[in-house]
Amino acid sequence: MIQRPTIRPISLTDALKLSGTGFIAQEKMDGVFSIREWNGCTLAGERMRDGTFYAFDVATIQGDDCRRSPYRDRFAALQDIATRFDSSMRLPACGTGGEFLEAVLARGGEGVVFKNLEGFWGVGQWKAKRVETFDVIVTDIGRKSVSIAYEGQDAGRCPIYNQPVRVGDIIEIRAMKRTVNGKFREPQFVRSRPDKMLF
Repeated sequence: MIQRPTIRPISLTDALKLSGTGFIAQEKMDGVFSIREWNGCTLAGERMRDGTFYAFDVATIQGDDCRRSPYRDRFAALQDIATRFDSSMRLPACGTGGEFLEAVLARGGEGVVFKNLEGFWGVGQWKAKRVETFDVIVTDIGRKSVSIAYEGQDAGRCPIYNQPVRVGDIIEIRAMKRTVNGKFREPQFVRSRPDKMLF
């Protein structure tokens, strides 16, 4: 069974300082991790809402396990495989260093994954993603999370532990972005904002 590769987070500050030496950067798509069998190969990637599949790695080729090969070789193989992709399959945009990350963020992208060209499957990979803060209203309280609203719209749930909040409180959260349905992606509690409460 093909396991999801481990990708460790890195701060935007540190990521923007990275040079391109020894790494390749792939744009992080706003999709769902997925494994796809295609034309005798096992591909790892992200499946988008419209069905498009962005392939970012290859685990097997014609039955041969290549996860212990350096990413330099897997990426070269992936580029060759991509020449035969159908219309629903693509490679994510690629570049090098902090400049590529800046360009992705400037056009509203989620972030990038930096991959060590000598790294094996899930080794030497770091993700740097956009993070913003938002003031939201607590609309319901659960045992480990709260329901939140933003600009009058349901914005999903945010994990919250041992924080004295009530329905109607305004809290500040950290999140990458809002999804197309208005929910926050990977929200995290930052602090309560009593200074913004309406009395």
